[in-house]
Amino acid sequence: MDFAFDPRKRYSDREIMELSRLYPLRFERNAAGRLIVAPPTGMDTGEQNLSLEGQLWEWNRRYGLGKAYNASTGFRLPDGSMLSPDASWVERSRWEALRKEERAKFAPLCPDVVFELASPTDRPGVLRKKMLAYLRNGAKLGVLILVRKKVVELYRPQGVTSFPNPRTLELGPELPGFKVNFSEILG
Repeated sequence: MDFAFDPRKRYSDREIMELSRLYPLRFERNAAGRLIVAPPTGMDTGEQNLSLEGQLWEWNRRYGLGKAYNASTGFRLPDGSMLSPDASWVERSRWEALRKEERAKFAPLCPDVVFELASPTDRPGVLRKKMLAYLRNGAKLGVLILVRKKVVELYRPQGVTSFPNPRTLELGPELPGFKVNFSEILG
């Protein structure tokens, strides 16, 4: 399949799934229907993402309160966008409410908790807007990790809290008992 990117085209879920299958890139769609293309990460960012995903997976395995996802998972949000956070979590009852067919595709829901880890090429302003979009679509907590600045920003419906160079952070009440070790991620 040849691919000619058309910035005016509104890409369907099926087309994005096909593009993702054919090309080693991450595709998202904004609320206006425009395709967002992200290249693979470098080794440092990949290791940082894996640390974050591993910590979330281990917490979820221990507590069993929902389902944890990695950066390959796309979610179709209420505003029509299809986004793929670096890591995410969905509360068990919301996951169970989905039909099997919905779970096999881009799930029609916004995760309860989303994580975005800024790679060296990411622009913090763009990621901050993405965090606000998640909140508008129903997320209860967004965690933005600005590695270069060594800052973690927590986004909740009631506001944003910034933590300079945290060693660890507890992410309750949304993820009860989950304490992220940021020393591995921020270096």
